[in-house]
Amino acid sequence: VGRVVNLIASFFDFSIDTLELESSLKEFEHQIEEILENNSELKEHIEEIKKIRSGELRKKDTPKVINIKDFIRPKDS
Repeated sequence: VGRVVNLIASFFDFSIDTLELESSLKEFEHQIEEILENNSELKEHIEEIKKIRSGELRKKDTPKVINIKDFIRPKDS
């Protein structure tokens, strides 16, 4: 992120101190890691998404998506 900001700044001939941005980003990453360590279900979902995106797991191998309209529509009594 810091590199991108510096690259953009160089295009417009100004400089930006990205130290605070980089520090905040590291803190944010640390918070995300803690959340994942404490939530195994979320961690499993993220790992599944990573596998799908890498092609390791094909979408057809995953459970079918539930249609949200089925939950919104009032059920007939």
